[in-house]
Amino acid sequence: MKKKVLEFPLGTYKGDIKSNLPHGKGVMKFKTGDIYEGSFLKGLRHGKGKDNFHTGDKYVGNYKNGYPHGQGTYTWANGDKYIGNHYEGFRDGKGKEILHNGETYVGQFRLNEREGKGTCVYINGDKYVGDFLQRKRNGKGTYYIKMYNEKYEGDFVEDKRHGKGTYTYSDRSPAKKYVGDFRNEMKHGFGTATYRDGSKYVGEFKNGRFDGEGTLTSKNGVLKGKWEGGNFLE
Repeated sequence: MKKKVLEFPLGTYKGDIKSNLPHGKGVMKFKTGDIYEGSFLKGLRHGKGKDNFHTGDKYVGNYKNGYPHGQGTYTWANGDKYIGNHYEGFRDGKGKEILHNGETYVGQFRLNEREGKGTCVYINGDKYVGDFLQRKRNGKGTYYIKMYNEKYEGDFVEDKRHGKGTYTYSDRSPAKKYVGDFRNEMKHGFGTATYRDGSKYVGEFKNGRFDGEGTLTSKNGVLKGKWEGGNFLE
């Protein structure tokens, strides 16, 4: 296989050629400042290689028909990193993201986004295990709150507790558990709240408070009727 320097409108190639095209091992230096070094097949990046972009980003891994394809590592100039599968140039399949701020995600990707099942550990130590859609918590999952040692299991919409779920409080909290409806992070709808002193409320909630028809059972007796803003009316 011959080695040769080829000039293209986009840059200069030096390496193995076949039929006057890059084929085999070589280096392509683009006029933009990007540099690719690795394997070529009929003029296209194909096989093992690495890209050094003028932006400071880097990719090292497998290529197919000119695109990152298969296992590879993409490192951004700011220190963010993706390690995992690529499909026709996209982060797609199983992979791991390590962000420069300390956040990590391990799970499924689709078209560059976190999508499918995954586990994310946030910079404050909180952890989420469950469904993602377009990088956000969407679907079923469990969110662990490290600071308070509490957790939520249930539905998420656009990163928020929304739908049916169970919130379990820490041993230090007077509340023990809530099972029911959530809206925009708050208890909202119908649910059951239990407390460490043995009290229990079953009924309607609004914006996190007893509101609507409900029954509070405690050592002092039973209050059954209408509530508003956490106060019993009748």
